[in-house]
Amino acid sequence: MTTRFWLRTPLSLEEKVDGRADLLKGTRTRVDYENGKPYVPMSGDVMGPVPALPTIPAGLVRVITYIGMIQNGFRSDGIYRYKGAEARLTTETQEVGHRDAGTTVKVQTMVISAGSVRTLREIYSKIRSGELEPTEKWA
Repeated sequence: MTTRFWLRTPLSLEEKVDGRADLLKGTRTRVDYENGKPYVPMSGDVMGPVPALPTIPAGLVRVITYIGMIQNGFRSDGIYRYKGAEARLTTETQEVGHRDAGTTVKVQTMVISAGSVRTLREIYSKIRSGELEPTEKWA
């Protein structure tokens, strides 16, 4: 899984945010090589019970994105929307193992874009529990 906090402007550890230099301790800003936009990556699982979230003031975060794989309990492929968040689910077949002796498995890729961690976690939970149906079905 990959979680990124996309920023409005690049940050450095030397910068003061809200008058505090220590507020960004432990964060590292990167720039996406494809779109040139700054982000802070998250190393842990944002969906875990106690996520180790980076210390970034909400006003500096433009959007949060999450990309994860589902290996069972699939939901309908398509676009899901909830409280301004959007998720895209697509099912595909992947090879695992060596090319000569590999097998194929079905996986589902989930890509979510949300304005806050709370909304991101809510849409993820509602999709996985079957409580939310896609607004655009692709099946």
